[in-house]
Amino acid sequence: MTSDQTIDAVNEKLPSGKLMTLGLQHVLVMYAGAIAVTLMRVGINWIFGIPVGPTAPQVVDPAHAAWLARVTELGAGAVPDMPGGLKLAPTLNNVNYATPQNMMISALVLGTIVVVMKYARGFLANASVLIGIVTCALAATSLDIMQFDHVAKAGWFELVTPFRFGLPIFDPVMILTMTLVTGVVMIEFTGMFMAVGDICGKKIERPSLSAGLRTGGLGTLIGGRFNTFPCISFSQNVGLVGVTGIRAR
Repeated sequence: MTSDQTIDAVNEKLPSGKLMTLGLQHVLVMYAGAIAVTLMRVGINWIFGIPVGPTAPQVVDPAHAAWLARVTELGAGAVPDMPGGLKLAPTLNNVNYATPQNMMISALVLGTIVVVMKYARGFLANASVLIGIVTCALAATSLDIMQFDHVAKAGWFELVTPFRFGLPIFDPVMILTMTLVTGVVMIEFTGMFMAVGDICGKKIERPSLSAGLRTGGLGTLIGGRFNTFPCISFSQNVGLVGVTGIRAR
């Protein structure tokens, strides 16, 4: 290659080992984002008046929760004796809320990523997020916070049955709702495509944008038949491209 030739960062072919490692980093970042959204929902519910859940500072007294469960089971039958001081709002402190152990692990992840990005060079710097996640997993395992019992019991392969929850129902209201949701998702996709294009220094033309939207629609069509949610884009993966500087497709 002559000196006047430049390498296209998007079409650059990375070594297999490096490609797999950086790809795994993207998958883990996506997975962490999916979990974070769920926890954020619980936290928002607590802020706006539903103070129950793993992220809330208080939880419902187990005795009161047991009484409510019995009432639900009995239905229209006799109501069991009501415990003294019954409250439907939280009455006990949540022992799992903002524990020093959890805060320490969070700080360890963030600190590891920052240190690796600042002082490491080359491939290690590009894999800083993955190194932070692995470090957190090792620390959580050593403290017996993370267990792998279910993983050990799971089979290596399992057949995914199409339409496991039943055949599609073509209800007009549901169709209209999903159409609106899909329109929002397409707008989100468009923004992500434009952001990745800016990071990679490539202008996103109309044919590329159309191809990307069609791919997302095809993924939603196939995924729906295999019991999954519609395809969406993950902004954290777009940010990871900018953080690591790896633009190879």
